[in-house]
Amino acid sequence: MATEVFNVLYELDSNGEIIRTVNFDVGTAFDTPLSVGETFTIPDWSVTFTYVGTNENGDIVGTLDGTNYLFTDTSYGDGGAYPEITGTDFVCFLAGTLIATEYGEVPVETLRAGDLVLARHGGQVSFKPLVWVGRMEAGAASGASGAPIIIEAGALGQGMPVRDLGVSPEHALLVDGVLIPAHLLVNGETIRREPTRRRVTYYHLELERHGLLLSDGAWSESYREAGNRHLFDNAGVTVMASGALSPPGQAGVACLPILRDGPRLAGIHRRLAALSQRRQAA
Repeated sequence: MATEVFNVLYELDSNGEIIRTVNFDVGTAFDTPLSVGETFTIPDWSVTFTYVGTNENGDIVGTLDGTNYLFTDTSYGDGGAYPEITGTDFVCFLAGTLIATEYGEVPVETLRAGDLVLARHGGQVSFKPLVWVGRMEAGAASGASGAPIIIEAGALGQGMPVRDLGVSPEHALLVDGVLIPAHLLVNGETIRREPTRRRVTYYHLELERHGLLLSDGAWSESYREAGNRHLFDNAGVTVMASGALSPPGQAGVACLPILRDGPRLAGIHRRLAALSQRRQAA
């Protein structure tokens, strides 16, 4: 476990603006690089933060009990401004993705809170209302590692997805009973990064609790609270159909295990590679 030492820890408000200085000379322990939703600790504090994202200065944002904190080596000052938190950590659908709803498949950008979408929780599949729709403009400044991931039609097997599906790198898809972030499925052929787009529009869809949505014919995750809601362009615009936004105590709770490494992931890579080879030979 690596330990990084930051000079200043700031508390942020719900819009991501600095409220106050919390501490100086903060040590945090984590294995780099972090992925959104992973946790890290401050030695001797006995608290655990959930990683939200980073920026061009190397600052990181973590959330604790529903409050976001900025770890930095730069003195921004109370009420100061800092570079936007961007990069590979957004978990979203590309504009144009077709989502299964009570009226059939519709583009993600046309959905609104209260719309009924086909949702999967465990073995149960039913129509559930959206409680929030997030929208985000993202540039290509983060380089190839932040580029959208394109999953070609049929690349996951069993005809999934039914057409090319575009998601952000950290967006998790259901593969062999577990959730796997899209960038960990990249094979350079049927699942690949698309770094040529200079700017993209992402959308995300939140259910009353984390679950799966049918997106271009493949099951992938709904929005999972990770302290990054303020990064969406419309974070302050919420129209609720019922229920409430994910409470802070449920931050980071996934509906299924999220697989990031190990022999099971290696086996999935082999299966998808073999499927890709058969598709190319056909």
